[in-house]
This record gives sequence, structure tokens and C-alpha cells, in this order.
Amino acid sequence: MLPAKNNIIVKTKDSNYAIFNPLSGSFDIMDKHEYDMLEKIGSKMPVDSEFLDYLLERGYAYNT
Repeated sequence: MLPAKNNIIVKTKDSNYAIFNPLSGSFDIMDKHEYDMLEKIGSKMPVDSEFLDYLLERGYAYNT
């Protein structure tokens, strides 16, 4: 699985992260833990499968 190259991620004032994907039109707020999991995609480190499904559904990641 790979993160989408067109994701725009910005740290917010309250130390969360705003993620926007202009192609899918998705916008979400992530906490630090979710941001860290997103950063692990594509590495050999395990990532929660439910979170991966959400990223795929929202267009923030792709299988290939």
C-alpha cells in the first residue's frame, strides 16, 4: 500500500493534522497517532488494518 502523492497535510494549532486530498475531495482531521500510522504506510512496520481501510476508502492511500 502507498500513500497518495497528492495528499496535503498541515499541522493544526491544537497539534492535530488536517489532511486533504484534492482528487478525492476528502478532508479529515487526524491526531498524532493516526498521522504516525499514515507515515508508516509502505514500510515494513505494521499498521492497523481498519485504519488502512479508511485511508483507501477516502483516497488517501492506494493498493498499488
